[in-house]
Order: sequence, then structure tokens, then C-alpha cells
Amino acid sequence: MRLSKNVWIYLLLLVVVYAGTLMSGTVKSAGVKGKWSVGATWIGGVLPGPQDMVVIADADTVTIDTSTTIANLTVGEGAGGTCQFSKTGSYKIQINGNLLVNAAASLRVQTRTGTDVIDTIVITGDITNNGSTFDLRSGSAGSTLSVCNIVFTGSGISTITMNGTYSSTLNEFNGFLFDKSGPGKVVLTSDVYSATGSTSQPTGDPIWTFSRGRVYTGKYKMISQSTTNAHVGSGSDSSYIVGTLGRGMSNSAGKTGTFPVGDEKGYRPLKVTATTSGIASGHFVIVEAVYGNANSGSSTFSNGIDKVSAVRYYKVSYNKGASGAATMTFNKYAPSYGLSDGVAAGNQNLRVAISDSGRSVWNNVGPSLVTPYTTALDSLPRYITSDTSASTTVTLTSGIGSILVALARVTGTTENSLVSTGTSVQRGVENLSAFVLSQNYPNPFNPETSISFTIPERSNVTVEIYSLIGTTIAVLQNGTMNAGAHTLRWNASTQPSGVYFYRVIAGQTMSTKRMILLK
Repeated sequence: MRLSKNVWIYLLLLVVVYAGTLMSGTVKSAGVKGKWSVGATWIGGVLPGPQDMVVIADADTVTIDTSTTIANLTVGEGAGGTCQFSKTGSYKIQINGNLLVNAAASLRVQTRTGTDVIDTIVITGDITNNGSTFDLRSGSAGSTLSVCNIVFTGSGISTITMNGTYSSTLNEFNGFLFDKSGPGKVVLTSDVYSATGSTSQPTGDPIWTFSRGRVYTGKYKMISQSTTNAHVGSGSDSSYIVGTLGRGMSNSAGKTGTFPVGDEKGYRPLKVTATTSGIASGHFVIVEAVYGNANSGSSTFSNGIDKVSAVRYYKVSYNKGASGAATMTFNKYAPSYGLSDGVAAGNQNLRVAISDSGRSVWNNVGPSLVTPYTTALDSLPRYITSDTSASTTVTLTSGIGSILVALARVTGTTENSLVSTGTSVQRGVENLSAFVLSQNYPNPFNPETSISFTIPERSNVTVEIYSLIGTTIAVLQNGTMNAGAHTLRWNASTQPSGVYFYRVIAGQTMSTKRMILLK
């Protein structure tokens, strides 16, 4: 007998927990200012364990003085509450679910009183800050600096949501390690800032490491304020920024910055060189990889090129931060290419083009035949670097205007088609002999996504979309389907950004997955 719709919704909310973990016991602080490792800090005197959801009460302050594993951590109940790391010793807290800092609450590190304090939060779920303090770097480097680094793990989707604007005590991260497995990824639902570093205490530097899993920025930016190139690690086909990355260039002289960005089709980093400085820490250059034709449809070309990439282009802009230089000047650009970019091996007809007119006019900026570049399709992605001359120099004002960068080809040549020849990201072939529900693709998406599944025999199939609270949003299928692989598309153009669930019921079998609409 088929269960009623309300029963299915109830089961859905039990089985598919937003935290990514099963519901367990709740351990709450006991109205004290106490240490995590002390029983009296917690109601009932029992220390939180791996299956527990921990809540720091509004008036309480709990100091993490031991390494531990828990299911979820909620700081505050809406009117206060503090969770802080100890001033002495380095500790790791593993959260196999979500971290939530509620209104008026604080999550912070304290200035140290001894040797290096390098704390760590390992998390599989979401980080959400609605509080008054979120400060993972505090103190003076070389004397009192303490930091906390974030490690994202697990095979699910993790979101980062920060409250309000950035300051040195609000919404400040330090280092990141992205180590998601399988289809796991990190999605921004706000801008994310990490702090600047210091040569006097490199152990506390805000280093970003891309190991596994992509970071999807959507309309937001992931920003490293550090001016040290090594602090933003190189990406790879399996781990990079999909979207927009901001990073500090230099506060004393011009330099080249590498931006490990790409899009859904692959990792395509960009290098840009500035001839001027940002004067003060906090400025950043912004690079966005844009998947799509660099030719607007009416673009014109100058200086010996007749085509720009139909696959992708880059948008480069500048922000001075709180006290940086009003402008920054750039004179060299190095986009990258791979197997899907329509570049043929063994020729010298590939060029770099820039536009400061919003794709209206593309200008060839080399490399010239004086220093020719020969294309190759090994050790990908490969960079091709423009010349440095007056014609390549563009000055950007903070918050105004941008430089667009794209691959181009010499007029009259055809070996470099600059049209996609396939994708560098392949999806696996499903097992047609069993019921399989795949992760929707793309995910995150805007506004359309595909939902694919296989059924081993002819069955009555229902495919439904639900909101986070269980409200039915759409019914994509409700009827008999033949055995085999099926793909349905959902257009969410009328829905707001957020988390949604899709459920497929085939006969007596049901499976549900989570997806993110990011506009």
C-alpha cells in the first residue's frame, strides 16, 4: 500500500537532514563560563560526543580547551552566547554537520599567551554566521597571534553564509583546506574574506589549499586579502574556484598574481600583472571566469586577429578596500587553455586579446612573432602570455570598469577553432540494472538543472521537488516509465535562491537528494 503524501514528507525530513547527519541528542551549556572539557560546563555533566548537537546558551561562554568531535554546533540562542578557542594550546573540533552562530553570539579565537596557537575546525556541513563576532584571526603576529583554519570534508554540499559586511572581527576567516570527496563542493551564499598574513609568524598565515572539491561563488566573491602569492594555492581539475576570486596583489610594488579559477567545464587559471601597487593591505584584484562566447555577436577585432574564444573569457576588476590606491594599472595577461578550448597543438597563431569596452572591441596583445609561442596539448592547462607594451596597459578605478581577457587567433588562420571540442569534466555511466538517482547537474544551478535516474523495470514513477520545509514546489513526472535511463529538467526561474530536495519514487523504491539554486 502506498503511503500518503504527508507521511512521505515526514520521512523525507527525517531521512534527509539539512545538517547532513542523523538527528541525535542535544547537549547544552549549563549557564556558566566554563571549559569544554569540564563536565560542569554542560547540563547533566556529560561531555558532548560525536552524535551530539551542541548548543551554547545565550549568556554562556564556553572555551574549547580540548580536541573533540560533535554532530552540530550552535552558538547562542538569539541574544548572546560565546564559543572561543583557548589562549594556550592548539585544538581541533570536528563538526560532522553544521556550524551556526546565532544573532548577537560570538565565535572567535583569543590572543595567545604562549607559543603558536593554530586551531582547526573540520566541517562536513554548512557555516552560517548571524552573530556579532566571527573572528578566526586575532592578535599580533610574532607575539600574540592566534588563528583558526577551516577544513571542508565529506561528500556533500557545504555552504558559507556570512552576516553583513567584513571587518577584522566580523566575518574574518584565516586559512582554508578544501578536501571534499566524490561530488562534494563548497558554495558561497555571501562574500567570504580571509585575512592578510605576516612574515613575522608564517605558521599562522591564511593559506588556501585546493585538494579536492570545487568552490562555487555564484554572484559572490571569495577574497584573500593576503598579498603573498603562495597563500592562495594552485588549483587542479578537481579543485578550484568556479566563479569569482579576489586576491591582494601588492602593497609596495607591482607583481603578477595567479588566480585558480575556472567554470563548470574545467580549471582555467589566469595570471595578471600590475605595474602599480595597492598601497595598503585590504585591496584586491577580482577575476571571474565567464563561460560563454567572448564575441558579443557584434564584436570587432583589431591588430591582426579575427576571432576570440567561443568557450570562455575572463573579467578583471579592482577594489581598493578600506584604504588602498584609488586605481591599479595592468600590462600583462596570461589566460590558460586545455583540451576543450579549440586550440590545436604545434602552431604559433594563438594570441591573447583584451577588451576594456565590454566585448565591443577586442585588441590583440600578443605574443608577437619576436617572441613566438608554440601551442602544445600536454601538461594542461597551459598559459599563453601577452606582450608588455603601451597597447596592453589598462588602468582600472576601484569599483569601476573591467578588463576582459580571452584567447584569440591570427587573422586568416583556422587551426585554432576556439570552439569547444568537448568537456574536460565527464560524468560517469550509470548502472542500468539497478535503481540509481544521480546528483542533479549542474549543482549549484541557475535557473535550470537536469535530474537523471535509471530504473531497472517498467514502473510507476513520481518525481517531485520540495522546499527545505517540505512544501511541494513542482511535480516533474507522475506516471508510468519504461526501464532504462531518464533525464528530466527543472526550471527554477520563479523560485528564490536556496536549498531544495528532489525525490524519485519508482514502484516501491524511493531516493532523495539535495540541490542548491544560486542566483
